[in-house]
Amino acid sequence: MLYWLLQPGRDAVTVRLETSGVLTVAAALPSQGQRIMTAMRQVAADELGMKLEDITSISNDTATAPYGFGTFASRTAVFGSGATIKAARELRQRILAMAAFILQVSVEDMTIVNSVVQTIDRSKSISLRDMAEKSFFSAKDIPQELNQGFEVTAFYDPKFGSFAAGAHIVAVNVNPKTGNVEIVRYVATEDVGTVINPAVVEGQIIGGIAQGIGEALLEELVYDEAGQPRTVTLADYLIPSALEIPRIELHHANTPSAALGGFKGCGEGSIIGALGAVACAVADALSRWGGDIHQFPATPERVLKGLGVLPSDG
Repeated sequence: MLYWLLQPGRDAVTVRLETSGVLTVAAALPSQGQRIMTAMRQVAADELGMKLEDITSISNDTATAPYGFGTFASRTAVFGSGATIKAARELRQRILAMAAFILQVSVEDMTIVNSVVQTIDRSKSISLRDMAEKSFFSAKDIPQELNQGFEVTAFYDPKFGSFAAGAHIVAVNVNPKTGNVEIVRYVATEDVGTVINPAVVEGQIIGGIAQGIGEALLEELVYDEAGQPRTVTLADYLIPSALEIPRIELHHANTPSAALGGFKGCGEGSIIGALGAVACAVADALSRWGGDIHQFPATPERVLKGLGVLPSDG
């Protein structure tokens, strides 16, 4: 009955060229720290030939942004950027048609470079600002079929989404006396499709790895016999700090996806790889002493129980 709720959904983006020459990108995709609007501004800049500083964004105002499904399930880069590409391509056609009329040249001879519409041979040009102003304030001189306005809303749905893949390898040292686990080397290779912003992608992957390490070694919800939570503050519920996260050796093996733009969602994939890799590394280390571990996080107490140093709960 609720199968439709599990679908990735579709999303919409509105792009609007203001009379100031600034492009506004509006979407109902609020950032959770992944700088989604930075990525969408870059996508719009690439499609339109605009300078990045000439593009602004609105992402948290549902009154001005078109309806969308929001930010979840590593979908924003795929859906939001796909919709941005579709809207930007339509807007580009309108811009070139208008500029060609104003400059009295063929549309096929026009391009956009650094927020300036110009002929390919650079003999004629007009800034986006001047062109937008003329279309608005000198509309009587422009054929109606050419002056459709410079605001476009586009919807995009790749149907099945597009998610990252990767491989994580971890080496750990386990102290058999204290039960302490230390990560001595961490190597990860991720495939996130077409990379929009390398710094943002790297930050998301390393952030996901940190969360996975936290789940494998530190983070746990503990309840008493009455079912009341005992881990109610950060003094009880441990999360990894910079001291617990090793230097991540990060590599890329990116193959474009079938989604528009070739993007893949990369926000959560590394969490899964990190949790499994660290857990397997700890279990492998314990097996060298004939031990094992079946419950995580791998706290010192559980490690020592797995080694037989402390009596097990069973």
